[in-house]
Amino acid sequence: MSTIGESDLRDLAEVVFKGSANALIRYKKSDRALDRLCVRFESLATNNQYTLENFEYVSCRISPLLGEYMAYISKEIREVDVLGPVLRNFSVNLDRSYAIVFKMEHITYGTDSVMIADHFTKFHLRGRSAVIWEFKPKWYTRSGDNCRNCVLNRVKGRDIPYCYTRVLENPAILQECFAHCNLPPRFFVDVEEYLQSEDNVLAHLFAKQSKLSESVPNLANLHGEGSVSEELALLMTLRDVTCYISWDCERGVRQAKIVDVDMKPRSKWKQWSSQQISLDRSSIKICH
Repeated sequence: MSTIGESDLRDLAEVVFKGSANALIRYKKSDRALDRLCVRFESLATNNQYTLENFEYVSCRISPLLGEYMAYISKEIREVDVLGPVLRNFSVNLDRSYAIVFKMEHITYGTDSVMIADHFTKFHLRGRSAVIWEFKPKWYTRSGDNCRNCVLNRVKGRDIPYCYTRVLENPAILQECFAHCNLPPRFFVDVEEYLQSEDNVLAHLFAKQSKLSESVPNLANLHGEGSVSEELALLMTLRDVTCYISWDCERGVRQAKIVDVDMKPRSKWKQWSSQQISLDRSSIKICH
């Protein structure tokens, strides 16, 4: 775990993404790497401890499952003097002189525009020559079962005519689903061929979800943190990852990576259970 001092990075830190639990930080526009800073908790010491535990979890549990698709991360130490301007954007008590961050590949480096397709999908573009497809596959649903993704979209009023279970089963629907994005025609040809390969990133992820789902209870039956098994926590992580598929006009699909693989706190059981109960009570049924 290396340390980078304030003399190198002071005044360079720039937030390029801010979520409720994490911020992505860039130090100069030419950087091919980003820092991922945890801001989940009000205390910097608590965020640091969570980051250490999360790194151990990702290294020991997630990385072996995802293999080559796991995006590379390392632990780094950043002085508070470096991150001060960034930390002031969040309600974080600076009770430590340093922050522990994940250093990760800047997967969309070199792109110059973003096309937001819908709530779960973006396309990062470099002119017409390269596309990096960012998407959240969410939950795998077995054929014939009520599709949790599609039901939740309907409940939340999202006009999304597909889910990634359907995309895996029939990649040809991509061109119709994303026709409004004006992507290079060759992109669809190459991606469709890639998704028909035996162990593409989506097939790999959904296979892991499918296996884990066989040994966990229905979320509606959870009754406390103690009912969240290690397998269920792992499954809920895999149900909330982000995938990137990189394509260019010369090489076709050249890389696929998975990020957002954080350990899910067992305290989320109430949220998981109440949402599942709500969906179970819904009259909406969508099967593929």
